Amino acid sequence: MSHFGDPGDRVGVPGDGLVILKTESVILGTDWCSWGRTGAPGDGRMLLDHGADLSMQAADRSIKGDPVYPTLTHAVNKRQNAIVRMLLDRGADVNAPGKSGLTALMCASSKGFEDTLKMLLDWGADINANWESSSALQLAAFGGHENIVQVLLNRGADVNLNWGADVNLNDEECGTALHVAASEGHEKIVHLLLDRGADINSHSEGLHSALQAASAEGHEKVVQILLARGADINVRGGDRGSAFEEASSNGHEAIMRLLLARGAEQSDTYS
Repeated sequence: MSHFGDPGDRVGVPGDGLVILKTESVILGTDWCSWGRTGAPGDGRMLLDHGADLSMQAADRSIKGDPVYPTLTHAVNKRQNAIVRMLLDRGADVNAPGKSGLTALMCASSKGFEDTLKMLLDWGADINANWESSSALQLAAFGGHENIVQVLLNRGADVNLNWGADVNLNDEECGTALHVAASEGHEKIVHLLLDRGADINSHSEGLHSALQAASAEGHEKVVQILLARGADINVRGGDRGSAFEEASSNGHEAIMRLLLARGAEQSDTYS
């Protein structure tokens, strides 16, 4: 049986794909949320016409941990752009977070869905919104989505936005988008962010610099980029050691040699 009743209890409206129930029964939240994951625009309009709650949430079982999203974010997560547009047309809150805190824009950014992202921005999505100390730009940098980073910067994202420590990305502390890109080894994004004014030596309490992050993770090419662009080779941002100490602690000998050749200082522990 369909979520939307027996075939005899509904009628189609020629020309626009709408499906309208003959009865006046209330559409249950389970129907609405099930449609939000897999439905077609016509069925969604039918549910909306019968009073479905746009803010209804449900778990997405395809993602580990079963995070809870608003129906709009379900549609974004599946890249169902026709449904996304229909929900926005009907008044869905473009900035509504799920219980996890993830907004539709953050989802599109982390997935690399450029067309969906642009649609959400056109509808007024908050480009610098915060989720667990991260933003759409930081999520795009983490995922290596250079095109998304470019779009966000062109649309006004704060390149130096730093929501602080305790960012739960691979259980590592991040900071700005540059910290994230350096930590993940995304060379082109590092260049792009620096070209757009990212603070190369930015750090805050508990957070290391981009150079420290790249050195700790063993991304030699990123280390080379940062040094060439003027990174402070001996900076000790946050509660970690210098770039050399981070490379040494993690066994990255090539980076250790590179840093020493560029004038990195050695503490007594590492000399």
